[in-house]
Amino acid sequence: MDRFYNGPKQATAMLDKGILCRGTFKTNRTFAPHSVIFSKSDANKSPRGSYRMAVALKENMSIFGWNDGCGVHMLSTADGTKMGSVQHQIGSVSQTVQAPLVVPRYNNGMQGVDRHDQLRNLFALSKRHQFQKYYMTLIMGLIDFALVNANIHYHMVHPVLKKSNEHRAVFMESLCLGLRSANWRQLQEAHYRGMGASVGEQTVYEDGPQHSHVRRMLGLEKPEEILNPNAEDLLCRHVSSPRCNPRACTDIVSLTKALRACQVCSYEGRDRRVTDVTYCYKHASRTCVLVHPDSKTLPSLRLGPRAAAILVPTGMDHSSWLCPYRQLTCWEKIHQYYMKHDLFTINEVDGELPMVKLDRTSTLYKARNTFIQNCIKYSQSCSSTVDMPSGEIPRRVSPRRSLLGNSYSII
Repeated sequence: MDRFYNGPKQATAMLDKGILCRGTFKTNRTFAPHSVIFSKSDANKSPRGSYRMAVALKENMSIFGWNDGCGVHMLSTADGTKMGSVQHQIGSVSQTVQAPLVVPRYNNGMQGVDRHDQLRNLFALSKRHQFQKYYMTLIMGLIDFALVNANIHYHMVHPVLKKSNEHRAVFMESLCLGLRSANWRQLQEAHYRGMGASVGEQTVYEDGPQHSHVRRMLGLEKPEEILNPNAEDLLCRHVSSPRCNPRACTDIVSLTKALRACQVCSYEGRDRRVTDVTYCYKHASRTCVLVHPDSKTLPSLRLGPRAAAILVPTGMDHSSWLCPYRQLTCWEKIHQYYMKHDLFTINEVDGELPMVKLDRTSTLYKARNTFIQNCIKYSQSCSSTVDMPSGEIPRRVSPRRSLLGNSYSII
């Protein structure tokens, strides 16, 4: 039983229900005897293997304080007061140390929380990395749980490999190499083939999440269309790709706040997003890693001068300039669609970080300008009173601009 939950009072309550227990306990628990406690100074003065014991005859409970270089305090209602021994590696020598019988039995039967915590603390991402957002630490903790569970199940299937002293390091190394060299396209197709004809049916997974993007990420729902990129573009599908070498824009000091905005969000007419934006060192692009609502369903888009919002009439054709795969993130859109259609071109300046910018000679960019002009003309023709320039949503005009004049032009 774990020390966080164990104590004399808890052990007595379990014994009344016919449940025996053994485990460590905190010395500040209620009814814990002070006579068995090994303080730090007591452990330094006493030889390794010495112990102190207290017994409650009515409850059939034995409480030990054992010196193992530091104080170890254990409680048992199943082992009595018998003595045993344990093997310890002290330096380079294996020694036999006297210990209460509860200690070797506890070590032999220690599973679940204690053993899992012991394995997880050997290499814990949640402790080695610090984040300002608390939920990032929780995510790292979940990854630690997954790594430990994978290690346990792998060596249950391959017990011969566990005989090596470096078996866990070898497993972690092989796991990293497998993740980096995996054919994600083939794994995705095999997953959906295994789901059979029931792929995408909401009734099959009624207990799962109902949001389509979440279900697609969990593999519960097949996407509307699976792209078929070549091997190079396949590595650009995930932000963790070693080929693209991504980095958060907030970690790049040379980028100003204006340069940290997502270029796909700006091109598609959404609000300028500066959070969760990632820079790709291979393609010099700055995009977020989120899935946004389809721009075709928005009543207005920020495509005007200075990112002014423009009303979009119903029935307008967006297909000539927008990415048709609305289930992709901005990172995936720029690598799998916009780069292929030459929408962006790399601008390199000596001594500065290379950046991509919109190519105004590209077919998509010209189609977007035609779309903007059609929206403005339609708004002007359908409006009886046009008080706002170019069919845009009115914005607050500063006193200085009102003195200089409010002139707009479509570039």
